[in-house]
Amino acid sequence: MSNKISVLEILKGNFSTLYNVEKGRRDYMDIATFYGLPLSVAILSIYNNYALSDKLIGHLITASALLSGLLLNLSVVISSLKNKLSVPKIDDEDYAQRTLKRTIVQELFFNVSSASLCSFFLLAFCILQALIGNSSIINIVVINPIISFLGVHLLMSFLMVTKRIYRLLLNL
Repeated sequence: MSNKISVLEILKGNFSTLYNVEKGRRDYMDIATFYGLPLSVAILSIYNNYALSDKLIGHLITASALLSGLLLNLSVVISSLKNKLSVPKIDDEDYAQRTLKRTIVQELFFNVSSASLCSFFLLAFCILQALIGNSSIINIVVINPIISFLGVHLLMSFLMVTKRIYRLLLNL
């Protein structure tokens, strides 16, 4: 894939934020929350032959289009915030606090970028589902589970981004 459209770096960056700060290692509960739960919902949708209604798809198209714009705007705001935070020097009095803030902003940027991609792909798959039609076996077995996965993953990501912004602004 062309480097200009490859999103692998964003996905790796987002995945790298799923760690336990206190233990300093990967947090498998976070992985289960952000990937296991959406995957379970997707598998259940296949197992139950769940077809998303046209009305729900319309609402998802609207919501994901709005969220894509919001998240892209938020990534610009976070980028400017990161530029305003100076790189701390080791002998600074508040070195730990400033380093933590820069780390949170960096991770928040990964999370927002990933959520923006997720929202965009959710939008694309919802439009594809609307074009193909609800009765198609491809929708029930492939597209609807992907939409279910992306929807739940986006919800979890949005909650994480909201909490990180809250924590960041609480400590500024």
